[in-house]
Amino acid sequence: MKFANANSFKSKMKDIAKKKGVPAQQVQQQYLLEEILKAIAVSNYKDSFILKGGYLIGQIIGLDKRTTMDLDVTLKGITLNIDTLISVFNEIVVLSESAFLFHVESGEPIRGADKYGGVRLKISASYEHLQEYVFIDITTDDAITPRQIKYQVLSVFDGKQIDIWSYNLETILAEKIETILSRGELSTRPRDRYDVFVLTQLNGDMIDYIILSQAIYRTAEKRGTIERIVDWKQTLNNLAQSNYQENLWSNYQKRFLYAKEISYAQTNDCLYELLSRIDI
Repeated sequence: MKFANANSFKSKMKDIAKKKGVPAQQVQQQYLLEEILKAIAVSNYKDSFILKGGYLIGQIIGLDKRTTMDLDVTLKGITLNIDTLISVFNEIVVLSESAFLFHVESGEPIRGADKYGGVRLKISASYEHLQEYVFIDITTDDAITPRQIKYQVLSVFDGKQIDIWSYNLETILAEKIETILSRGELSTRPRDRYDVFVLTQLNGDMIDYIILSQAIYRTAEKRGTIERIVDWKQTLNNLAQSNYQENLWSNYQKRFLYAKEISYAQTNDCLYELLSRIDI
């Protein structure tokens, strides 16, 4: 997608946002993240990064049903070191053919659900008078079951295909389910239950339940939460009666209209049905 100038860019982002029914700022972030993903796909490091998280989920179910403000990837074949990753991504972003000029500003450690943690990169994106920032969260040694897959990201902006490595559906669901169960009533992430519900509703016939069972077990094993996962029925019963969790869901619905028609009870029922079909 070409733009005559920065104002033209802003105008086109607003047009797309109006059609999709999402905030213009989120569409703009989607564009910038997509440009970085395009650069990764044509770089010498294309086999070193595996796409996961909210961006991937948005690709699977649609931008009008899931937005995100950052990019989540897991690392393969490169040391999880801040200086190394800054250097690698500065090599990658210069390959972007966008009107924006990208540059890695900084990196910082992030704490993960396990001992490995990760790195967050802050990348500036400038175009004429516009100055924006995007963030990339990078982890390593994730339990991908059985393995990563080749995924074709379809550009929201020019319709072109971006070939990238990604999580498979079962691993996406496994990480979400493990997080919901292990954090229980203390969770502050209603988007996890939204993601599980919508992925199941739209792609339920694609789920391999044997692989899903293995993926949940491996994820819990890596994160040291197997005992909490085994007791999933009690956890779901507690969640179903949690006023705190229901209020979190209500607030999430107000912030993201695509969740408006999904009740809290529906998300719990979905989790129960999924877990009833597998062996943990």
